Amino acid sequence: MGFIPEERLASYHRLTEELVFQTKKAEIGLKRLEKEKFKQIAVDIKKYKKFTGKL
Repeated sequence: MGFIPEERLASYHRLTEELVFQTKKAEIGLKRLEKEKFKQIAVDIKKYKKFTGKL
């Protein structure tokens, strides 16, 4: 068995926590973009229906 200094182990744990945080942050960003995209689609549909008179 090898020996890992406590400082290096703590650094490893910080990096893994940062990776989890960044992954969650990216997922939130993607969800936000998707939500905005579908909001715009809904607005466009309302405009189309109003334009064509199909309410």
